[in-house]
Amino acid sequence: MNTKSLVLLLVAGGCGLVASVAATRHLSGKQTTEPTVTIKHVVVAAEDIAVGTELTKELLTLKAFPADAVAEGAFADLKSVLGKRAKMDLFAGEPILEQKLGTDLTELSRRLPRGMRAATVRVDEADARLAGLIKPGDHVDVIWLYNDPESGDAMIKTLLQDIEVLAVGQDVDPETKKPDKEGSYDRSETDRNYTLLVTPQQNNVLALASSKGKIRLALRGKSDGKIVPDAEIGLSSLLPQPKNTDEQADQEPEIEREVVVEYIRKGEVVRQPYKIGASKN
Repeated sequence: MNTKSLVLLLVAGGCGLVASVAATRHLSGKQTTEPTVTIKHVVVAAEDIAVGTELTKELLTLKAFPADAVAEGAFADLKSVLGKRAKMDLFAGEPILEQKLGTDLTELSRRLPRGMRAATVRVDEADARLAGLIKPGDHVDVIWLYNDPESGDAMIKTLLQDIEVLAVGQDVDPETKKPDKEGSYDRSETDRNYTLLVTPQQNNVLALASSKGKIRLALRGKSDGKIVPDAEIGLSSLLPQPKNTDEQADQEPEIEREVVVEYIRKGEVVRQPYKIGASKN
């Protein structure tokens, strides 16, 4: 091999080596500079949700989105939205945003589920102590106190059971009312007004009962949705009934006793038994 051929061979090998090194660096640099996509899970509607519907686990799910595509106000935790109501219609797969959940009184009509009504009742003055204890979102039984039109007897009846409280006074947010340093609540006059979520028929029952008696509320436990049989109770049934002494005397059985009388007849002692208190035949 002559000198010229050797030089060409060395040049070709050098060029190949340079090209190989350049290609390796290029591919390595491309792999390290390629951006990684950050994924974030957010709460979305598992199915179509109508305006005013209370959000439950069954209506919600988590869905992965690129972090830079997540809208402001999205929730990453299901617990953050449970119990809230949809401010507008939501569609399956749509992220649940804070601005889509109604919170103020002016939007109460938009929070009502279709076919339901918001009925306000004024509780009796004696139940003013309930202010601060019953909050929006709680469930209550509605108690009716009235006088029987025929007998005049004071009566009590449970009208409605497991009814949701929408608002107390002007408050629809359960966190609005806070106790003071002494543990007491600010009880304004409007706090005696409770707005309840009812059907049209239940609304009529409430309106009629309120006009003919007093309304009281009984707070239910969070997990207690059981409907129990109820009957009217009159005050007279709670008072002890007077006893008829003549009837009581007639009903008491006579006690039959036997006595022995001794006497002397013709110089002899005679013992004669007699029965006293024998029952009448």
